[in-house]
Amino acid sequence: KEFLDLTIAQKGKANKAVIASNIMYVVGQYPEFLREHWRFLKTVVYKLFEFMKETHPGVQDMACETFLKISKRCSKEFVIPHD
Repeated sequence: KEFLDLTIAQKGKANKAVIASNIMYVVGQYPEFLREHWRFLKTVVYKLFEFMKETHPGVQDMACETFLKISKRCSKEFVIPHD
């Protein structure tokens, strides 16, 4: 959560893009953690959608790739009801 907030606090598109790419890399590497923590997964997906609107080169592509990776590895989490 702190890393997600860091993207808001940073100044400059380049700094935000670096933080965003680091976040996307890390969350893409740990699908088992995401499957066990629905609220965090939901937050990550919302943030990925924000990154998909970003105009900095490469951020949109990485956000789409990360979302695709997460959606494949955590597919069941998106179709079952959560609180």
